[in-house]
Amino acid sequence: MTRPRFQQVYVEITNICNLNCPFCVETNRKKDYMSVENFSLILDKIKDYTHSVYLHVKGEPLIHPQFDQIIKTLITKEINTKITTNGTKLAQNSNILLNNPNISKINISLQSMLNQNKSIQDEYFNNLKTFLKSVKSTHIYLRCWALDDEQNCIIKAYLKSFYPNAKLYDGELLDEYIHYSYQEKFDWPNLDLEKVEKTKCLGGKNQLGILVDGSVVLCCLDNNGDTLIGNIFKDSLEDILNSELYQNAVSQMPYFEICQKCTYRTRFKRKGGAV
Repeated sequence: MTRPRFQQVYVEITNICNLNCPFCVETNRKKDYMSVENFSLILDKIKDYTHSVYLHVKGEPLIHPQFDQIIKTLITKEINTKITTNGTKLAQNSNILLNNPNISKINISLQSMLNQNKSIQDEYFNNLKTFLKSVKSTHIYLRCWALDDEQNCIIKAYLKSFYPNAKLYDGELLDEYIHYSYQEKFDWPNLDLEKVEKTKCLGGKNQLGILVDGSVVLCCLDNNGDTLIGNIFKDSLEDILNSELYQNAVSQMPYFEICQKCTYRTRFKRKGGAV
């Protein structure tokens, strides 16, 4: 198989979420769900540029009212699928998520429970345990990201009850398909931060993001479309990538103001990769 231009393209099927987590910044964009027809159009436009679609930017993809049709569209077009979810709707969607060879990876953001009371946390982690026991081939990444030490201890206590022998270090394999993922606390990119040192970034090079309104952005952490390089509903991806704006953005990184103030970018000095 020919290596595609982008490792993955992040597609935001909704920017609506069923939680209000303290670590996740609010978007000022109009709240919406992407139609299945528009999603299918996007896949047709990007299929020659990537083999993998990530259902992630903002919002909770599993609350999309036509989530099953979104997944069926990906299956029909034979596109590898990855998902990031807060994990609150795993039980309702377990059959779609776990009996589907098209879905290769699911990230579950465990930090989403930290501002909930103990009874809700207990119910969440009990449901998660049931879900994990049903995993047969899909790689599951249990994310503990952007936490302070006290918060991290709360989540680790639950995971230790699942996997008592686990050491819980980043990248640890807890079970055959269950991975533990930890990243130190970072500030979500925003224009109010100070500029940081100039370093390389993979945004626009091995990944792109497409927001719910069709806006094409460089990065999956672009909360408000501040790295806008075009709109997939108006132009072909080829035209967007051939534009002077895109060429400047990737050759003069950090080109956009939001990129100049992104502290997440500095960790690429140590290792590459996408969020």
